[in-house]
Amino acid sequence: MATTWNVSKLAPMVLAGVAAFLIAGCGLFGAEEDAPSHSPDEPVKVSPSMFPRDTHTATLLNDGRVLIAGGFDVSLWPVATAEIFDPASGEWSGTSTMNSARAYHAAVLLSDGRVLVTGGLGPELTPIASAEVFDPEAGTWSPYLSMAARRRGHSAITLNDGKILIVGGIGSTGPLSLAELYDPSTGTGSITNNMLQAHSEHSSIALPDGRVLVTAGIREAGGLSRAEVYQPETEEWSYTDRMKRMTFSHDVVLLKNGSIMLSGGYGKGTGPFSVEMYEPGTDTWSALGKMNDGRALHTLTVLNDGRVLAVGGTDENGAKAAAELYDPSTGIWTSIGDLSTERASHTATLLADGRVVIVGGGVLVVEIFDPATGAWTSSGP
Repeated sequence: MATTWNVSKLAPMVLAGVAAFLIAGCGLFGAEEDAPSHSPDEPVKVSPSMFPRDTHTATLLNDGRVLIAGGFDVSLWPVATAEIFDPASGEWSGTSTMNSARAYHAAVLLSDGRVLVTGGLGPELTPIASAEVFDPEAGTWSPYLSMAARRRGHSAITLNDGKILIVGGIGSTGPLSLAELYDPSTGTGSITNNMLQAHSEHSSIALPDGRVLVTAGIREAGGLSRAEVYQPETEEWSYTDRMKRMTFSHDVVLLKNGSIMLSGGYGKGTGPFSVEMYEPGTDTWSALGKMNDGRALHTLTVLNDGRVLAVGGTDENGAKAAAELYDPSTGIWTSIGDLSTERASHTATLLADGRVVIVGGGVLVVEIFDPATGAWTSSGP
């Protein structure tokens, strides 16, 4: 049975000395209108973003625009700025700033069209518990119920009943196993059962059957090769079959056939190149070959035709511009034209017209991939 909690809207800061641990841990290696349309024959234009940032969030709004919030600036300091990209015009517009600067936070689109942002690394370079909501119609941010724990690098996943599951991340003393729920319909929060072990620098995703999969990451003792599943009806966690390797700072996506693809991340040997598949029906993992480029802190995006776009990331040589496509019908990765600039810790958002917009990674340059033509458009230079 979940225990309901109510806490202050703004969380107190913890000791600044914890920031050294957090940064070192990182260094270990989201009223409807008609969607805008785009014709491959139309000239494409895109403007640079207003602020260079990374480890921010990107949320596709119901009207087809994209909200970019927070992240680190070029001096590696959390920011409170937010901006909105309009795919129809390719232009950016500013919006009001958040109530707190934050990076490594989580954002999720609520059923009423607003965006909930939680936690992150705050202005004192320590994890924060505060949350806030963005109203696209008003263009304003409002404080929301704080989380039960300060955390950064966590996941926020929408459940079938509309509640938001918050899991993992790093708190004031290290990686967290604490899991909690938001209920936007009542404006309340509750503690649910802890995960079986702590996860940070992990990836989480909702499964087709309503469960939530949390994969790998880092715990107190080091990297993980374990994944676990949350069952909302019972609020219980259970392990899946053991993953094929230890990894963190990887990415996961849901394929059109219901399988989960996991790629890249930091790990031993060929880990950054590795790909594996999870089958929810059997709770089993299987190896799926390798990408052409090893990468961590990259993005995976499932295109409307079912192919998977892998973009950017980093390896032992630094950030990269390489991009490639995976075709589930053939099981083959194909390298495509590189981005115009290297980037990692960026965001990739599937737009309503099927294109993908790439934002951040410490640069102002914005790039759009059009699957219909296989071409990139860059804001330059």
